[in-house]
Amino acid sequence: MSLRTDIQALRGVAIFLVLMYHARIFGAGYIGVDIFFVISGFLIKSICDRLFSKLRSRIWLPDIIVLLALLSIDQLTGNSGKYGLPRVIYQLLDP
Repeated sequence: MSLRTDIQALRGVAIFLVLMYHARIFGAGYIGVDIFFVISGFLIKSICDRLFSKLRSRIWLPDIIVLLALLSIDQLTGNSGKYGLPRVIYQLLDP
């Protein structure tokens, strides 16, 4: 990941706000901490998106296809509702 100047600027603002809070000049240092949390979340999400984008499609796509097939069969057979597929699923999940 390349160095982003906009994120570095936000980090600088956050550090400044926290330092001003500890120097008792500015009373809302929590804003700086909030900025750090937002930056961290953004960076973690962008890294995870880059790493798992192909893996996610390989994992979720077959599951979605099976789910749509089961729901389509359920609707076409007219078994949806009280005695249809949801009841079978609830019976499987009920201990």
